[in-house]
Amino acid sequence: MSGSKRALRTKKILAATIVPSVILLLLALAFSRPVWRIPATIPIAPEESELVAILVDTSASLQRDGLWTQVSETVTRRLDQLPDTSIPALFSFDDRWSAELSFGESEKLEPALRRQLIKDRLAALKPSYRGTNLGQALVRTAQSVQDAQTGRALPRPQRMWLAGDLQAGCDLRELLAYDWPDDLPVEWLAATAKSWTDAGVESRSTYRYRVSASNAAGRSPYSNIASATAR
Repeated sequence: MSGSKRALRTKKILAATIVPSVILLLLALAFSRPVWRIPATIPIAPEESELVAILVDTSASLQRDGLWTQVSETVTRRLDQLPDTSIPALFSFDDRWSAELSFGESEKLEPALRRQLIKDRLAALKPSYRGTNLGQALVRTAQSVQDAQTGRALPRPQRMWLAGDLQAGCDLRELLAYDWPDDLPVEWLAATAKSWTDAGVESRSTYRYRVSASNAAGRSPYSNIASATAR
């Protein structure tokens, strides 16, 4: 096997591990203040209802092995942990955004029915073959949260969950131009791949791979080299 092929496969693997960190950095820059977390103390009075926007990525990258199952299970588990006073709403996106269950619809339902309807509509979703316009999805979901606050003398507590993998190439342009609300924190419910597929191999050729992980703290050493022959 040539050195150029080994270098290409190594670059592909490195790109798959580095991308989420790069996108998180871009998102941090897009939000003009540190909202990429859930504050430990969001003031929620016992009689008050909290708005929880659940934004689910259904773009093509979620078709990778196990990712969609991770997203569905994580959202369902977190939904079950919400108090009955919370008002969750479900939104989805690939390169288009959709309101699966709006705050207006959700607020009219009993808590148990509200949760079950979100689970049913989540179960009906499937990853598409389309790209990812993350910026548009975040902005439109934030606007939906703000619309749900209209007419109130005191706004409800509010937050957003973003469930997905922050894939490479996601469009953030609309977010960069948006004035993000101070009181709308975002929590990333991460979906991470446990395997990697190289679709560019040639039949009867042997390939050698090594991997390295990267985050804000730096890059790990390379793994041992593994070899495989394509059929």
